[in-house]
Amino acid sequence: MKSILTEQFYFFPDDLKTWPGKVLILQSDDDPATKPEMRMALRNLYPQAHIHTFHQAGHTPFLSQPDEFYPRVWTFLQKTDQKAALF
Repeated sequence: MKSILTEQFYFFPDDLKTWPGKVLILQSDDDPATKPEMRMALRNLYPQAHIHTFHQAGHTPFLSQPDEFYPRVWTFLQKTDQKAALF
């Protein structure tokens, strides 16, 4: 069994082609694991996505800024008829 920590994930434009819901991309402007060009590539890949950028939240904004992170996710889910993809 492979560890999820050793696997690489790839995203493609057709991944969500038949997805009926909305997409939320949550990112941090100082995430050391996701470089700026990677964040831009993901945004370009899913132009229909709702995007929120946390400031100085590192790689884990759900831990470093929970008071902003969780309400943002909750609000998004409330507005999407419970069909959503989070990245």
